[in-house]
Amino acid sequence: LQLITLYSYDGITKNKELSLKGLFPDGLERCNTFNVDKPIIFITARVHPAETMSSYLLEGIINFLTDSNDLRAIVLRKFFVFKIIPILNPDGVYNGYYRFDTNGLNLNRHYNSMDQTLIPEIYATKRIFVFYSQQFRVKHFFDLHGHFSMKGHFAFMNSLDYLSQIETMSIPFFLGVYNNNFKISNCIYSEKSMKSREYGDKNSKEGSSRVFFYKTTGLINIYTIEVS
Repeated sequence: LQLITLYSYDGITKNKELSLKGLFPDGLERCNTFNVDKPIIFITARVHPAETMSSYLLEGIINFLTDSNDLRAIVLRKFFVFKIIPILNPDGVYNGYYRFDTNGLNLNRHYNSMDQTLIPEIYATKRIFVFYSQQFRVKHFFDLHGHFSMKGHFAFMNSLDYLSQIETMSIPFFLGVYNNNFKISNCIYSEKSMKSREYGDKNSKEGSSRVFFYKTTGLINIYTIEVS
């Protein structure tokens, strides 16, 4: 898997991030650290190979974040670190699969699995996400998807208590304000959406990144972004 890290040099040190054993090639130089731990915005895409819309969305995000002239991007790079996994299911993408990986698995239903050999992509993603979360550094998580029936862009969120739900709804609200394509009315944050099963899939959404990371780390700002 590729892991892209984007940040500015503000507050940068000569120290390197810890290289978690078994996740990175031996001798690979890791990213720099900062004199103040910057919050992390974690983004993943293309866990379902056929959802090419998520790659176009991610391309736009990366182009925006690396814009040297856009003040918004400059501020974001200054105050946040962006950790991006552009293709979570490279085997499925390479082979042109619709939803599964080479082993016939829907990887976004196996985050609660402990099988490192069968699902190494999910194992690696979980390890590094939980590692940063334990440092209280992860601020937001966005998993980018494509949707084939509902129109517009919208988000799945977890069902939370009242005040937490208000906080999680703030980002979709502002997305809807600034982007006519984003439909706040289509956003889903029900308990059912955290447990439902799709036709022909024995595993529920409790094994998705959105639900698993919330239940494992307590992070509430977790979003599945859907693009039509």
